[in-house]
Amino acid sequence: TLQSAYFDTKEWLEAYQSVDKDEDRQGLRRDMEHQWNKWTKPPTGFVKCNYDGAFNNIQRETKAGWIIRDDMGRFKGAAHASNQQPTTALEGELQALLLAMMNCWSKGYKHVIFEGDNINVMKLANGESTNIDVTNWIRDIWRWAAKFEEIKFCWTNRNSNLCADILAKQVIPYRSSYHYYSYVPESIRDAMSNDYFDH
Repeated sequence: TLQSAYFDTKEWLEAYQSVDKDEDRQGLRRDMEHQWNKWTKPPTGFVKCNYDGAFNNIQRETKAGWIIRDDMGRFKGAAHASNQQPTTALEGELQALLLAMMNCWSKGYKHVIFEGDNINVMKLANGESTNIDVTNWIRDIWRWAAKFEEIKFCWTNRNSNLCADILAKQVIPYRSSYHYYSYVPESIRDAMSNDYFDH
């Protein structure tokens, strides 16, 4: 009986420790997912511009959206635009970056991190890869990059780029091809409130 009780207790303890370890793993996974989905502030002195493109293959129309926030995470502006010039999804993403760069430069921002969720765009903009089909787009991007005092092209996951993604897919007011917001648009208020800022 004592031996049976001993083995029962040992089994229970092992099961308890196993559950405890599983909970630790789940907690670690939750922390990693939380970090993964987090929009992070740029370094002091920089603004971060998140951009995204949306390509409609049927209508042959490309839309772009971007949002600018400062090193405290404060909203500084947002915009979206549409154009029929790009003929592929990649060109649409590059156009979104280019338009965001033009807009940031026109607003006087000289130290900017441009962050998008297309890793190919980031590699092309940083000169880490080449693609002859989009050479002219890359040349334009580099030409505009030279106007800034300091610029970085970074990749982020889609969840961290949600505000720009929403803006890229939104209908532009007044049937215009471009619209700028000096206030937080209603369409991205929930997404902005769900972004996690580092403190």
